[in-house]
Order: sequence, then structure tokens, then C-alpha cells
Amino acid sequence: MSTFGRVFRVTTFGESHCEGVGAIVDGCPPMMTLTEADIQPQLTRRRPGQSRLTTPRSEKDKVTILSGTERGMTLGTPIGLFVRNENVRPGDYKEMSVIPRPGHADYTYQVKYGIRAASGGGRSSARETIGRVAAGAIAEKWLAETWGTRIVTFVSSVGVIDLAPELLCHPSGRAWTREEVDSRGRLRVLRSAAHWKQIDAPAADGVEPDAGTKVSPEQAAADAADEAAFVAGSYGSGVACYRADDGTLFDRDGKTVASAEGALVTDEVITLRCPDPATASRMATLIRDVKSCQDSTGGVLTTVVDGMPVGLGEPCFDKLEAVLAHAMLSLPATKGFEIGSGFAGTRLRGSAHNDAFDLAGGAPDAWATAATAASGAAAAAAAAAAAAASASAAAAAASSAAAGALPPQSHPTLEQGRVLLRPRTNNAGGTLGGISTGAQLLFRVAIKPVSTIGRPQDTAGFDGAKGNLAARGRHDPCVLPRASPLVEGMTSLVLADLALQQRTRREPVALPPAAPADAPARAEKRAAESQEGESTAKRARDDTSA
Repeated sequence: MSTFGRVFRVTTFGESHCEGVGAIVDGCPPMMTLTEADIQPQLTRRRPGQSRLTTPRSEKDKVTILSGTERGMTLGTPIGLFVRNENVRPGDYKEMSVIPRPGHADYTYQVKYGIRAASGGGRSSARETIGRVAAGAIAEKWLAETWGTRIVTFVSSVGVIDLAPELLCHPSGRAWTREEVDSRGRLRVLRSAAHWKQIDAPAADGVEPDAGTKVSPEQAAADAADEAAFVAGSYGSGVACYRADDGTLFDRDGKTVASAEGALVTDEVITLRCPDPATASRMATLIRDVKSCQDSTGGVLTTVVDGMPVGLGEPCFDKLEAVLAHAMLSLPATKGFEIGSGFAGTRLRGSAHNDAFDLAGGAPDAWATAATAASGAAAAAAAAAAAAASASAAAAAASSAAAGALPPQSHPTLEQGRVLLRPRTNNAGGTLGGISTGAQLLFRVAIKPVSTIGRPQDTAGFDGAKGNLAARGRHDPCVLPRASPLVEGMTSLVLADLALQQRTRREPVALPPAAPADAPARAEKRAAESQEGESTAKRARDDTSA
């Protein structure tokens, strides 16, 4: 189905190469300020063509609100959102019309429906997620204004490169902000003067290589030579490959470089959305290497949610983590989901894994990591993730206590002044029994390598004949840098829907009592009495006139 949610419902529509894509949002509360400017930033963050590490497909992805608002205010009626497809190339998919892409949904769609959108992947294309991101931005705005909820997703691994455990949170112990994830994970490319130089040429003579902007053929050749030298590691010493926003220089292995003398500073910017520039440099190198081989790679996204109200989640089949897993695994290319200590938590004993309670407004002990007794790479990753979730516990507790973080109802089941508890550790990842505890919500999503690659693959066509497929088109060698808004959007949709479900347990406005069973008879009697009274009054007036 193309609809998600029960109270806050979102239906997405459109294919990769049709007129456009979008969503219908039903159930959004009325009287909330909303314009395109509230939605566009998240769409811009997921937009293609951001750098040479993403698909070069050039799309503006400008959203238009078609309905559901008036004078910048939501009406409580369905909100229509639309984004036009502008840079389509159906000719790139000619070979894929007869040979299904290995790892893609071409084959299963054809078998299920007997027909499919051969151009661009149809509904299985990542273009479908535009509607989710746009709708999620609306849900996120409502959550932020209602409870101060903050949702941040960042890249914690690409291929075999992992963000170090101590870097999963800010050095101060709090969670990373979205602005920090974007700025610290943004790198400017410095080129080797031995392989690359700026060559001016008229735009009419140019070609469109990777970034969607035209350059001269000579420039494209110089750029390719430089990229080949970079991948081969033959830059030589003393030449920086990347410059972070704060000016720090890093080589291809993420090591700091004292000087970039002799390097050419280009206007090319790479966005990784990994909050550590050194790790981001290593990730960028891996993705560039993979791209040069016409291949792809995957990774892991980590999400931290602060400002969580207590009480979200519906036992037994709509537990918070169950709905989150449903939402995340409905995204393209997702292959795994874990919350809190995840799989590594199975290595612990209950005495170590249980999250003891403290008074919410107090000063809890230092938060423990999720897998102190675990071992191995998986355990280390889970422990690191739990440390990131736990690091800002004191600040989150103080903030929630100050804001009076009670269950999300008009008439909370917990009375004002009632003692509220908060887990001292967060191995559970912010839920108990499928219901939010008010602690940070922490989960991770695994993203597989992109299926559509230019590297030839020995496979079979729809007719069963052997074939060799080298996919054309414009595709991401790694989708991770653009996937953060997708996860943030679906997280917002889950939380908004569960919060509104919880709110329905108590009516915000008192409704009139139900009519008694004999209401129709009583109504007829009152009508007859009223009619008889009017007749008596008329006779009295007539007698007076006489």
C-alpha cells in the first residue's frame, strides 16, 4: 500500500519519470503555521546532484502546497504536496527493459503486477521518498512545536569505515545537532596541480560529466586524470585532498595535513553527513574508489531523538520500536534495524542490561554504555551507539523536567506533581514494553549497496536468456549522504501518528452526552406540545382582536 499511519496519514504518489511525485497528508492538526519554506530544507538535503559522490541527476525538487492551508495556516483538511520531475532520461533504461537489474525490484514488480514502470524503477525508485520527506517535515514541525522534539540522523558507517564510539556524540556529551552533522560532514576538494587545472571553454562546447554542470572536454579529461591519480594513491606527499569547514586539511586516509601548498582549491564540495571530518574524509575516499570501479557500497545511519514525550506506543502489535522498524524497512535499500543495545545486547546478563530508574528531575549517575561486557565488532558498535544515546542524559532529563514532559494527552493520566522516573542507562533505546520512557530514542538502520551499477553483471533476462547488464543512467555509488532526511522524515511520521493516537484517549473538547434510547418519541411529543401551544396562543390573539 502507499498509505502510512492511522491518525496522521500519508499517501505518496508518482514515479521516477512521470510528471512528478508528492503526497497527501491527512490528519494534520489545524491552526499550525505552514508554508513551503517549512518543507523545502529537508527536500534540499535529500536532493540529487549534491556532489560527485551522489547521482548527477539534476533536480530542483521544489515543493508546492496544493491544498490544506490558507494564509499560511493548516486547516485540518488534507494537505496536497507536489514536486515536479524535471530531469528525466527514459532512454537510459533501454537495456533494463529486457534484463531485470540484479538486486532491484524490476523482477518482483513484473511478476506481481504483470507490468511495471520500466523507466527509472517506478514506485521502487528513491524518487518516491520525496513525498515521505515532505510529509515528514510537516510532522516534525508539529512535534517540535508541541514537545520540543529534535530528530537527528547521521552517517555512522560506510562500507568497512565506522565512526569511532567516542564520536557518536558531541565532545560535551550531548547529541549532535542537524546543523553540526551537515557542516562537520561537508568537505571541500583540493586537487593536485600535477593532474588537474582549470580550463576555460565556452559552455556550448562543454560536456556534463558528474555534477550536472557543463565543463569543457579538456577539463573533463583533466578531472578524470586527477581522480584516477587520487584513487591510485599517487598524489604524493604534502597535497591535501579535503578541507573541512573549520579549515583543517585531511589526506585521502583522514590524516591531518599541515600544509596544502601546491594544491588547487576547487569549488567542489562533498557532503557526507558524518559529524567527524576525519572519518568523513575516509568515507569520501572509499566512495570515490567504489565509484571509479562503477560499483556501490552501503552503510549504517544512526538516529537520536531528544525531547521524547512519555507514553508513545501501542501494545501489543504497534509498539514504538515495531512501528519504527516497519517505517524504516519500508524505505528503499534498507536491510536492517536495531534499537538501543540491539543484537550486541544479547551478550549481556540481565543485571548489566537492565536500565535502573532515577527521579526525572534529579541528577542521575553517569550513563553506562550498552554493552560493557560484550566483545567483537558488533558489540563495540552497539556499545558506541548506546554511549551516544546515553551521553546527553542529564541535559535531556533536566530539559524534560523543566518542560514537564508528561504523556501526550490533553488530560494526562499522570497528574501534575506526580513523581516521574527516568532510566539511568539507556540499553533499551528509549522504550519499555514498546512505550516511550522519555529517554533518548536511539536506533540504527542498515542501508545496502545501491543495486543499479555500471559494472557489467552476468545475469539473465525476463525471457530466461543469459545476458550481461551494465546499467546506464545516473545513480548513487552510495546513498548514505542523501538518506538522513528519509530516516528523519519517517521517524517524524511515526512519532506524530502515535502521539495523535494517544491524544484520542481523552477528548480535548467535551462532547455532548449521547441521546437516550427514547429520544425520537420525546422529540415528537415536544413538537406536538409546541404546535398545540402555538394554536392556543393564536386563538387567544384572535379573541383579543374580536
